[in-house]
Amino acid sequence: MPKSKGHGKSLSAPTPPPPPAPLQILLDARDTAVALGRLSLRSLRRGVAAGRIPRPRKIGGRAAWDAAELWQWSADGCPVVSPEKVADGSEKRN
Repeated sequence: MPKSKGHGKSLSAPTPPPPPAPLQILLDARDTAVALGRLSLRSLRRGVAAGRIPRPRKIGGRAAWDAAELWQWSADGCPVVSPEKVADGSEKRN
C-alpha cells in the first residue's frame, strides 16, 4: 500500500479572497450640477436647501455627492428628500 505524501493534510482548493469593496465615486458641486441636467450651482444649492436634491457629504470641509446615491435617487423618480426647513431648523409653514 503506497503512502500519501500529504502527511494527512487534505488537498482542497484554497479559499478565494473576498471580492473588493465597490468603488464610491464622489462628485463635487460642479459635476453634480452637470449630472443633474446642467443646473447652475445656485439651483443646486437651492434644491438641496429645499429638500428636492439629496444633501452632500462633507469631506474635508467640501461638499461631495455619492454618484450611486444620486443615480438611485434619479431612478426612484427624484422623490423629495426632506421637508422644507427654514434657517432656524423648524419646518416651513405654507
